[in-house]
Amino acid sequence: MIYVLQEQRDGTTDLAVIDGVNDSILATIPVKYGAAGIVVDANANIIFVSLSSSDSSLLYLIDGTTSQVIAKAPVGLGPDELAIAAIDSGKLYIAYGNGTLSILKVE
Repeated sequence: MIYVLQEQRDGTTDLAVIDGVNDSILATIPVKYGAAGIVVDANANIIFVSLSSSDSSLLYLIDGTTSQVIAKAPVGLGPDELAIAAIDSGKLYIAYGNGTLSILKVE
C-alpha cells in the first residue's frame, strides 16, 4: 500500500490509500486540517499522521488493515515530520517547527 496526504481545496486533508500494483485509490480517510507528516510502521501495520492547527496538535493512528482511525493523541505544538526507526520500529520520532524533537515508544 501507498499512503499519500491530499490537501483539498477547502483546506481539509485526506489520507489516500493507494494500491501500488494497479494505482487505484482503495480508501480515502479524512484527517482534518493541517496534516503535515506521515509515516508507516510496516511491522505493526499502523499509519501515523501528524496534524497541526491553531487550536491543537494531534497524532492520528490509523489501522492499515481497516483504514480506520484507531486513536488520536495530543502532541507538542507544530509537529511537522515523522519517522520510524528502521531497526527498532518501536520508536516514533516527531520533528517540530521550532527545532525540537520528540521520541515516543509505540507498542
